[in-house]
Amino acid sequence: MSEYLEDLKLARLIEAYAPLHRLNSNYLQRYRINDAYLRFYFRFIADHTARVRTARDRLTFNQMISARRFDVWKGLAFEQCCRENHHLIAKILGFSGVSYEVGAWYKKRDQTSGAQVDL
Repeated sequence: MSEYLEDLKLARLIEAYAPLHRLNSNYLQRYRINDAYLRFYFRFIADHTARVRTARDRLTFNQMISARRFDVWKGLAFEQCCRENHHLIAKILGFSGVSYEVGAWYKKRDQTSGAQVDL
C-alpha cells in the first residue's frame, strides 16, 4: 500500500499531510486528492455511473445529490482553494511579509473524541 501511495504522490494525484504540530508523524498522516475534478467525481458521479448509463429519463444533478452533501462538498472545496492560494490571501489581508505556516491541526484522543482545524 505504501508503494501505491508514494506513486500517487509522485504523480501529484494525492497529497499527504500531517498536523502542523506533528509534521514528521507518520501515525497522524492523512491523504487528500489534489485534483478538483477527481474530488467532485468521486463525491458525486462515481456512485451513479451505472444509473446514468441505464436511465431512460434524464438524471439531473439534483437527483444525484442531497443538498446537505453538496453543502459539505462546497465547504471542502473552499478549504482546498484557500490552501492552494494562501499566498494571495496573505497578501490581500496584509500579512504576506510575516512568516507563517499553512496546514491543518488535529488531535485524536480516541474513537469518539478529538478536534480539527483545517486552515
